[in-house]
Amino acid sequence: MLNRLKRLIHNIAFVPFLIAFAFGALATVIVAFPIQVKGTALEFLAITDKSNIQTIISFVITGIFTLTVFSYTMVMNVLNRSISNFSPRLIPLLLSQRDHKIILGFTSGTIVYGLVLALFVTNSSEKPFPDLGAALALLFAVICVGIFIYFLHTVSQSIHINYILNESFENTRKNLQKSIEPNGTFLKIDEPENLAHKIKTKKCGYLQNVDLDYLSKLAKKHGFIAKIAPEIGNFVLENETLLYISIKPDHKLLKKIWRVLEVNLNEPMDVPEIGFKHFVEVAIKASSPAINDPGTSLTTIDYITQLFILRAKIKDHNAYKTVNGELIYYKTVPFNKLRYICFTEMKRYMKDDPALISKLNNALEIINKRCQNYKTCNYSDI
Repeated sequence: MLNRLKRLIHNIAFVPFLIAFAFGALATVIVAFPIQVKGTALEFLAITDKSNIQTIISFVITGIFTLTVFSYTMVMNVLNRSISNFSPRLIPLLLSQRDHKIILGFTSGTIVYGLVLALFVTNSSEKPFPDLGAALALLFAVICVGIFIYFLHTVSQSIHINYILNESFENTRKNLQKSIEPNGTFLKIDEPENLAHKIKTKKCGYLQNVDLDYLSKLAKKHGFIAKIAPEIGNFVLENETLLYISIKPDHKLLKKIWRVLEVNLNEPMDVPEIGFKHFVEVAIKASSPAINDPGTSLTTIDYITQLFILRAKIKDHNAYKTVNGELIYYKTVPFNKLRYICFTEMKRYMKDDPALISKLNNALEIINKRCQNYKTCNYSDI
């Protein structure tokens, strides 16, 4: 239930739906409890003539609907460009921008507001139309025009690869920072061998990020030791072991464990290794003959270098110890392995470009110099 709620909140339609619903509720309240402004300073805003009201509402609905359709078209063009030139893996970052959700919600809400008022004004009821109903519709339309101009600005930024790379970098850095400053302690210790019971997947998909603190609380409460079998963020197969546990869980405990062991078809954007993977994909695709954009590859390598410097602050570990002393064992991608995978993959596709090869060599030298706690890796080693 908790995981479903999280997915709902992060869904692209959640914020626009809430805003549109609020507009619809506002229109209903205005109709049900009309505010009379005659004899007040707002009297000049009162519009009561039925034909004028119908004209205004129809104008607002058609005009904002056109803006909304145009906005959708621009977003689709941006997404298509991202898929063609960079990587489809970056789409979740573009879709998750809160500004775009608010703009979509406000424009959709204005349409809903107009439709509710239109339903009332076409009714044959003798009840007077709210004095401020049409005026508010015009006000919302003017605001929609303003935020549409802002939307043009943000979309024009979104199509620039430097902006997209920076968004991906900030997201990955934020995820790394959570591990650099954890609530508990990371340890590298011997793993227990008495974990006789297994919890297996019911479907295939990506293992989402795990709330280790919550899992450790369950371990303390029910007196078990747990080890997460696959690396977090990996694709797991159906009926594959997800968790080794020292006791046989009952139905109630199993239900609680499934709250943190979520498997679905979306890559977990809050797992740092996924961010590294996306940068490597962008660098490789930009260096391909079809795209032929070595400048983007050079910039991407710079971002990868900075991320490895941050990753070096997290020591390799296989267990998480909470402030209360509970232990959760799980797999992580070691620093040296992650570096080898990333640079080997890039070298394979960039070996014919001298500028990119020089950049890769320079990046490895910087990482070796700044990350002295780990084994050095030279260009000839990959």
